[in-house]
Amino acid sequence: MEPTVTVNQRIANLFEVVSKEKNACDEGFKKDFQECLSKKQIPFRLVKKLHSFSQSGVQTCFLHELINGCDIHLPDVEKRERNPELERRCQRLQKEQDNREYRRMVHNVDKTSQQQDYFSVGKDLREMNRQMVSVFNFVITVGGAFAFGYKAIEYSFNGDTFMMQMIGGLVLATVVFFADLYFLLKENS
Repeated sequence: MEPTVTVNQRIANLFEVVSKEKNACDEGFKKDFQECLSKKQIPFRLVKKLHSFSQSGVQTCFLHELINGCDIHLPDVEKRERNPELERRCQRLQKEQDNREYRRMVHNVDKTSQQQDYFSVGKDLREMNRQMVSVFNFVITVGGAFAFGYKAIEYSFNGDTFMMQMIGGLVLATVVFFADLYFLLKENS
């Protein structure tokens, strides 16, 4: 079925003008158009032909002016039934997409869904070894800084300098402590 247009006065007048001209249109078109005029519904293809005939003739008009004020009746779109196999595939893909979306949302919450071997001790031991080395390095560095500050004051001054030695060692150890803590946190985060 094709779109149809209700007949208005402009279409009827233009048909009269085109049909009176010689060689403007063929007889088959005139016959088809006369049949449709009696029904007051013209297929849109005939309106387009009438418009093209009028463009080649004396009287010219635009197509939108020709159908202005007409009712255009479009055919109903027939809904085809979807293939059952396609429908099953679409449902399966939708379920897979929903499952992926759900796993993405809960991947931080549900630790049981993660692939993890609980009987693998090697990974845990390596992690613990790395942390122990970091702590040992931290303690040695801070202790070395304190010892350096303590002995530097002792060798620099003569006499009873115990309080100065302790203050110098603690100040230097504190500076190294915060610097080492910064780099330790930066490395582990």
